[in-house]
Amino acid sequence: MSRIRAGRIVIGICVAIGMWLPRAAQAQDVAEGQRLFQEGLAAAEQGDLAGAVRAFEASYRANPAPEVLYNLAMCRQELGDYPGAANAFRQFAAALGDRISPEQAAEVEERLAALLPQIGRLAVEVGENGTSIVIDGADVGRSPIGPWFAVAPGRHQVVARKDGFVDASMSVDVLAGETANVALTLVAAAEGPSESPGESPWFWVSVGVTAAAGVGLAVTG
Repeated sequence: MSRIRAGRIVIGICVAIGMWLPRAAQAQDVAEGQRLFQEGLAAAEQGDLAGAVRAFEASYRANPAPEVLYNLAMCRQELGDYPGAANAFRQFAAALGDRISPEQAAEVEERLAALLPQIGRLAVEVGENGTSIVIDGADVGRSPIGPWFAVAPGRHQVVARKDGFVDASMSVDVLAGETANVALTLVAAAEGPSESPGESPWFWVSVGVTAAAGVGLAVTG
């Protein structure tokens, strides 16, 4: 990738940094996020987009400012990671919510339209909200995860996982430019073994206490 093209990415990213909002993050996390953000900018300017992606990902973990997602999307798109770019663009728009400008919304829509023919989409539906959705071994979020999640064309394994329920999974083939619907149903996990009829837990407690007392008497003579 040329320095000129990398420079275009950096210019777009620099516009976003003015919108940085620390929110409830700790001051040290904000500072670390900004340091890593600048590190990503420097890497992108040098044409090291893989290094920029690593820095931006670390920046977002330290301080999840939505604007960092725009940077990730741009770099991933340049690297040919079209599903990753599509997911980052959608996450960026969702995280900004009402703060997204008409210009930003239009840009995201335009970039997604260009990416859609090159990616597959999984529309995952689970009856239980707050269920962890795992695609090909990677946790991609909790349900509901939006209208779709971008993946590379091909076969994928989708797992729904939540405490108190048995995991539900499905293998699905996804074609480029198409959406595959995945409906998973969670079944409550079976409870532990029931107590034996006629035996109260208090019986076992009393036996334990009696045995302990017997040992004590034996030791003390």
